[in-house]
Amino acid sequence: GYRWLRLRALASDGSPQNDDVALNMDLYDAGPGLDDGWIFFGDSITAGAMGHDAIGPEPPATSFAQQVAALTGGRAFPPQENAGIPCIKTSDLVPHFAEWLARFPGRYVVISLGTNDAGALAAEEFYANYAAMVEATLAAGKRPVVPTIPWSPDPERQADTLELNAAIADLY
Repeated sequence: GYRWLRLRALASDGSPQNDDVALNMDLYDAGPGLDDGWIFFGDSITAGAMGHDAIGPEPPATSFAQQVAALTGGRAFPPQENAGIPCIKTSDLVPHFAEWLARFPGRYVVISLGTNDAGALAAEEFYANYAAMVEATLAAGKRPVVPTIPWSPDPERQADTLELNAAIADLY
């Protein structure tokens, strides 16, 4: 029955570039559940692209939720969590994945990794890591969303990316 949110910020942590408090906040009624909630696990590409602020070229720059709202005629404005971590590989995420997934109350789980795995992991290990995360997502009753790895200008990663994308295709 509450209709107000009060947030009182007394201080920031004072670290470089964190000497004030700034918010860009969307509030949701979670009473009926979060069946349309999304979490985006990924590397720096995800961290940079799936923030809550506007993304895309100007104008108009819109957030993920705003883009979904535009596609659904305003019927949906899904909550999202950006779980992108720069430099992370599948082998870094797997040990923590089940615990972090258990904390997420939403439905859609995007697992968008691979750029940092290229040249660092064999395709078999990459596949096994992805399979473990997808299986954990399904066991939790959630829906996995697995995109392929984007092209890289780094010639050393290009060949490995093709092999890792083939492993993702096998996962499908």
